[in-house]
Amino acid sequence: MRCDGLRLVEDRKAQDTARLHALREAAHIGMVDTDAGCFRSFESPAALIRDLTEIADEVINGKRSAKRTV
Repeated sequence: MRCDGLRLVEDRKAQDTARLHALREAAHIGMVDTDAGCFRSFESPAALIRDLTEIADEVINGKRSAKRTV
C-alpha cells in the first residue's frame, strides 16, 4: 500500500513537470511570435469576441477560409 502512495506522488510530479514544460514552451513561442510582430490587436473586447466567434463558426461549419493574416 505504501508503494502505491509513493507511485501516485511520483506520477503526479511527472505530470506536473510535463505540464510546466509545455507551458514554458508555449510562453516561449508566444514571446518569439510577439517579438517578430506576429500578433493582432483589437480595438475592444467586443471586436475580439466577434473575431473569435467568426473563427469558431468557420470551424464548426467545416469551412476553410483563406489563410488568416496575422
